[in-house]
Amino acid sequence: MDYREALLNPPLLVVCDFDRYIIRTNFNGTVQETHEFTNAEIDRPENLRILRALFSEPDFLKPQRTTAQVTGNLAAQIAEIAKSLQSREAEELADAKTRKEMNFAQRKNLRIARFLNRVVFCFFAEDTGLLPKNLFTELLKSGVDDLKHFAKTLENLFAVMAKGGAFGKDKIRHFNGHLFEDSTVFELTEDELRKLADAGEADWQFIEPSIMGTLFERALEPEQRSQLGAHYTSEADIKTLVEPVLMQPFRREWATLKGELATAYAKGKGNAAQRDKLAAFQKKISAVSVLDPACGSGNFLYVSLQLLLSLEKEVIAYATQLGFTFKPQVNVQQLRALEINPYAFELAQVSVQIGYLQWRRDNGFDNDRTPVLQNLDGFQNEDALLVPHFRSKAKTLKEAQAGEHDENITFKAVVDTIGLELAEQVKDYSIKLYLAASTIAAKAGIIIADTKFEFGLDANGTLTLMDEILTPDSSRYWPAEQYKEGANPPSFDKQFLRDWLETAQLNGALWTKTPPAPALPLDVIQKTSVKYREAWSRLSSSQ
Repeated sequence: MDYREALLNPPLLVVCDFDRYIIRTNFNGTVQETHEFTNAEIDRPENLRILRALFSEPDFLKPQRTTAQVTGNLAAQIAEIAKSLQSREAEELADAKTRKEMNFAQRKNLRIARFLNRVVFCFFAEDTGLLPKNLFTELLKSGVDDLKHFAKTLENLFAVMAKGGAFGKDKIRHFNGHLFEDSTVFELTEDELRKLADAGEADWQFIEPSIMGTLFERALEPEQRSQLGAHYTSEADIKTLVEPVLMQPFRREWATLKGELATAYAKGKGNAAQRDKLAAFQKKISAVSVLDPACGSGNFLYVSLQLLLSLEKEVIAYATQLGFTFKPQVNVQQLRALEINPYAFELAQVSVQIGYLQWRRDNGFDNDRTPVLQNLDGFQNEDALLVPHFRSKAKTLKEAQAGEHDENITFKAVVDTIGLELAEQVKDYSIKLYLAASTIAAKAGIIIADTKFEFGLDANGTLTLMDEILTPDSSRYWPAEQYKEGANPPSFDKQFLRDWLETAQLNGALWTKTPPAPALPLDVIQKTSVKYREAWSRLSSSQ
């Protein structure tokens, strides 16, 4: 420190004795800060981040630029744009006079959230090398001159990111993970676009995933926050729950396993049996599922994932000392979430995706997988206290006439087939019909485990409910008093007949479920009939 002035007052002073590193800030007009660590601590994310910034982004080490401050400032900027867009769409919502107009306006408001999530991810992607450097920021800057052209260009970029390919002179990776399935872009005002361009000047690689929670909270009015219980919870507070419930059982098992392998670890060589023990423990970590039934914007899930990843990294490092090579297995698909608020539901998915990619980068693992993002099929936009699940089965008229079986498909596939508006109507009516029927059945001590409805369009294009509904042939009815979790109780429907057919024999061998069929014994016919009549008796007497 005695000769720093002779070096023309450099902003950073770094010394190293091959085991210990000291980095001291010396920016004009700031309070000095010292970062110190040893070789044994060099692989910690916070230390890797400091070393990376030292060589590629030294201004990040200015004391006033902490990750929390960067996150907070960027959240405020994006939330301001969110409010601006929402206020414009709120006018459209207020002007809606029909159910059709109301549904359209509400879906458009949700697409605002998805649009801004894609924008936030693109900022992060270009600053971490997942997108070409400055591609997105330069696109924003140039878009001010022609807003309509910018919207079309951005829509093209999102479409390319969904599948990978060329965008101008640049090669774009395949991202998808549901985030870019919809390439909707809103035509921004000049002021909104300038604010986005300003936000792009920041270094998004250092944001905390909690930016999503902050965004969510700031984008809501105070009365909405109270109604939804929306409030940012710190990582420290989340860990007070996650550590004892999720991590401590794993940590105890890990401590025991390390004790068993201590001798081999000291020698630096393990055998096949020891490798199997380590692999089994890693598999257990990567098999656990974490559910948040009211996930908000995903902070609880991200912190849980971060802790699992860190423990797995410790296992991988330990295995390396024994001469084994393990690859990471913990991933975002272990997360499960329910969230009733559509905006928070969208934010949570981007939050954990960014957090996962950031953790891997900061801890020395590459993000070279294709697609870059993973599908988060365990996330559901629904009420945790009332969760009738809508599942779609497709059958064309030709297939129906030929007697083909239904095929389970995703809601996205339904949207792709019949369009978003009609798909939403089918889903809405199906759930309402089920809820009405299940309420009546519950009074009779019956659980409707599942059912199906068939819809079509009449000659005028009106959605029409058709064929049988809520019959024993199209539903499963269970006696509530015999229900036990994890087991199928005896049914009041044709499940009894199905179960018999599973063990039925024809010519001394199990029936292959192809013609000819085995003859039904009289007692099977009678028992099936008795079950049908009992269900009818219960339901009719409860009214």
